[in-house]
Amino acid sequence: MKKQTILILFLSSMALTGCDLEKKSGDDGAVRFAAYQPSSEAAGAAVTKVTGTRFDAEDEITVFAPLAGNPINGQYDNNVPNGANGVGKGGRDMRYVADNSNRFTAKTEGDKIRYSSKTARLDFYAVYPAVGPAPKYAVVDQTDYTIDLGDISRQDTPNTENKARVVPYIYSNNAKGKGTEDGVVTLIFRNVLSKIVIDVKYDRLTLEGDLTKIEFSADGGLYRECEIDLKKGDYRTVATNGGREVLATKEDPYRFSVPTTWGTDGTWTTGSSEGVFVPGRATNPVIRLTFGDDTPTVNVDTNGSTVGSNLQTFICRIPTTGTGSTVNFEAGKMYTYTVEITGTMPEVSVGGTIEDWQAAGGWQVIEAE
Repeated sequence: MKKQTILILFLSSMALTGCDLEKKSGDDGAVRFAAYQPSSEAAGAAVTKVTGTRFDAEDEITVFAPLAGNPINGQYDNNVPNGANGVGKGGRDMRYVADNSNRFTAKTEGDKIRYSSKTARLDFYAVYPAVGPAPKYAVVDQTDYTIDLGDISRQDTPNTENKARVVPYIYSNNAKGKGTEDGVVTLIFRNVLSKIVIDVKYDRLTLEGDLTKIEFSADGGLYRECEIDLKKGDYRTVATNGGREVLATKEDPYRFSVPTTWGTDGTWTTGSSEGVFVPGRATNPVIRLTFGDDTPTVNVDTNGSTVGSNLQTFICRIPTTGTGSTVNFEAGKMYTYTVEITGTMPEVSVGGTIEDWQAAGGWQVIEAE
């Protein structure tokens, strides 16, 4: 999957690009899918603007198409003539593959979703990626609508044989009550996890070492274990801790990668890190930065040599807005915090912004344990 960042705009009225020849459902009643990819912003139009990445060719999604008014695990139209031999899954667990224009076609003839009649109407649900990464090998199929990601707290290490990848799953449930006269079914994908961006700015001359560790934790409610249950329907509620009370604490926090690229102007050193985490309410959430390491250093002075450590740790408290010193981290939101450390006696200041975060396929995988 290529990293291709674009600007996705959802306009109050717009044409769907790249689909001029696909306005009809087709004589066979087959359903065709696309994702929004407008070519330009209409002057003066009301827009909701988010940034993300578009689907690339061969990105695979799983689509479910129950009868209109049914949840993803509800009633399906078993009269649908799926496949070349007329036998199919009736709209359950159908695999569609993207091209480079955000359009999807069935992976196989048997995966084509069809309307059983001109009056039939369906609801559409879709999830990306269709198959989960190792070691879980999570698969959304006809009978199991959950994806168990396990512990997603370690995002600071490169991938090895014993480590999995944290994939920011995205989910679409916006296409409801669609029939043959509606033409192409447009899927709007939204992230089901939360994202954090940590911008670090520090005066390197006042610290005895470089940044070596970035951690994120809370006193309670910030979960490390993640399960995505598509039966919940609303993208904002499908990702939870799966009932497991495994918290990201100071002793066992989320760990994000230290920036590999730093900027400097002679005084300030700046870098940025990011990761994903389970949405939910957190009490006293903090970002913990560690400079230096545990390797002893030898200092020589007039009284002889002394052995010490250059390890320095700073607790950066995230501003809370709710009662009881809590923050409600929401699905599909990106939380950006700036941490600044300066002075001979370093002081830490944290500022933040919250904005919609939405992506399609091609997201750069974040490595995790």
